[in-house]
Amino acid sequence: MNVFINCLVFFFIYAFLGWCVEVSFVAITRGKVVNRGFLNGPVCPIYGVGMVGILYALEPLKDNAIVLFIGGVVICSVLELFTGWILDKIFRMRWWDYSENRFNIGGYICLEFSIMWGLGSMIMVNMIHPMIYGVVSKIPLMVIYALLVIFAIAFIIDIIVTVKEIVGFKKSLGQLEKIADGLKDIGDQLKDVVGNSAITVSEKTEEGKEKLAEATASSREKIAEATVNSREKIASAYETSIVELKKQKIEMEAKYAVMLLKAQKLGKRQVKAFPKLRVSGSTISVRERLADFGNKLSKK
Repeated sequence: MNVFINCLVFFFIYAFLGWCVEVSFVAITRGKVVNRGFLNGPVCPIYGVGMVGILYALEPLKDNAIVLFIGGVVICSVLELFTGWILDKIFRMRWWDYSENRFNIGGYICLEFSIMWGLGSMIMVNMIHPMIYGVVSKIPLMVIYALLVIFAIAFIIDIIVTVKEIVGFKKSLGQLEKIADGLKDIGDQLKDVVGNSAITVSEKTEEGKEKLAEATASSREKIAEATVNSREKIASAYETSIVELKKQKIEMEAKYAVMLLKAQKLGKRQVKAFPKLRVSGSTISVRERLADFGNKLSKK
């Protein structure tokens, strides 16, 4: 096999094995099995890219344990840093954050995991890869080519579907924020309308009383009638405003409910796989934001 085909073969193999490691790690630490990956399929591309880089850069130096360890630390850390940064810039979301760990850089990488990557690189190059290479070398080239075509097509489709879901999810979150702000504004307007209505009617009543006290007996009836008409017009105008605002509120609440269901559906797998997933700049996770949106809806 040529270098390019080799890269593709080992990319898919180690992307799958990396996914297996992630699923196993979560199952052990959290006691539950989840599809732990950025994509929907059983692959973690960052592992595939990292392992291919390690193999071609460090396999010739595998007899030097120190160089292999340091090289694994550097390659994996740089890849993790770049991947976290680029995902943040493209989607404005953070899938992982090591800010609470000591010796971290931007929350994208930390010393603890970098050391683990170095140790993992030594194990993979010296123990795991020779066995995998032995198995792959016995597979006929035509079978390898056919499998690569199938995997590549599935991989590309998975990327497109996942990106579409994430973009839609992020858009839904933004729309929920806007609708929630709109509902708050309508609530404030209703409060103002009701309050101002009471104040205005009260003022008109007092004004009418003062005029009645000052008026002659012949004009008191006209003033009383004018005062009542004025109060009725004011009350009618405010009632119309209240009805219109309540109508807007009901429409926005319905839209809010639909958008919440859409956001929950689009983000279900990502939130389940990454409980700490959050929008960049936010201090709370997406899971907490969705729960808060749900609580606001239940209180309407």
